[in-house]
This record gives sequence, C-alpha cells and structure tokens, in this order.
Amino acid sequence: MKQPATEQTSHITVTEDGPYMVEGGVEVVNAEGQVVSAKGKVFLCRCGGSQNKPFCDGTHAKKGFAGTEVADRGPIEERREAYAGNGITVYDDRSVCSHAGECTDNLPSVWKLKSEPWIDPKGANADQIAEVVRRCPSGALSYALDDDSGTVEEHLGPAVRA
Repeated sequence: MKQPATEQTSHITVTEDGPYMVEGGVEVVNAEGQVVSAKGKVFLCRCGGSQNKPFCDGTHAKKGFAGTEVADRGPIEERREAYAGNGITVYDDRSVCSHAGECTDNLPSVWKLKSEPWIDPKGANADQIAEVVRRCPSGALSYALDDDSGTVEEHLGPAVRA
C-alpha cells in the first residue's frame, strides 16, 4: 500500500533557472480542483511559458529564463502587517501571498480589493474571520485571538494547487 506524502518524504526543490522539482508523491491539483499528478517526482513550470502547464516542457531553456527571484527569508514579524479588530488581530505577510483569492472571495466585508487598508478586521466577527484565514493556502494570513497570546497558523499537509 502506498504511503501518503508527509513533510518528511515530500520535498520541493527550486532548480537553477528551471522548474520546481516536486518529490515524494505530493498531489498536484489544477485550478479546477482536479488532481493532475501524484507521481513520485514531477517538474512544474516556473517560467510561465510551458505549453503543458502546470508541468515543465523545457521552454525555460529556449527563452533564457533567469530564475533568480527568491522569497524573503527574514523574520516574519518584520514582513507582516497587523490589523486589529474586535476580539481578533489579522496578520498579513504579502511576500508569500499566492493570490488564490480565498480571503477576498469568501469575506469581502473584511478583505477589500483596491482599498487601503485592504483588510478591515471589524467587517465581520472573529469566528468568521478565523474561518477564512484558515483557508489561506499560502500561509500569508494568520491571526491571534485577544484572549490568547499566540498566533494561530493553520498547518496544511503537503500539496501543490494552482
């Protein structure tokens, strides 16, 4: 029986000027929610030019893709903004947001496109806000409840989703 992917067996490597190499049987799910791969090792397009998205087809080499952009590895406390509301504080780290839209699509009274500030934590109750934050696939959003001293961050299993 095949073992499910775990953080110990799963690994994503950013190859130099090339694709993401995903190992360990991590499910790859397309934008329609369909599993398109759960193989042991797959290569995912990072240059944006593949004709077989989300998979790499070698286009990066033809177009001279330079994959030098990397995520900020500094302390999260220095990257995130805090938005205090009634009974909850929402933390937002834009540097890791995948723009999946779980927040803006599911609670637009709190997450407001094209507005500043774009988060209004008084636009819904703490339970509603926490529910939407838990859906954030990138981890850009987290929260703390006023009656608790710690930041709550949802732990999601390994997966790649478009």
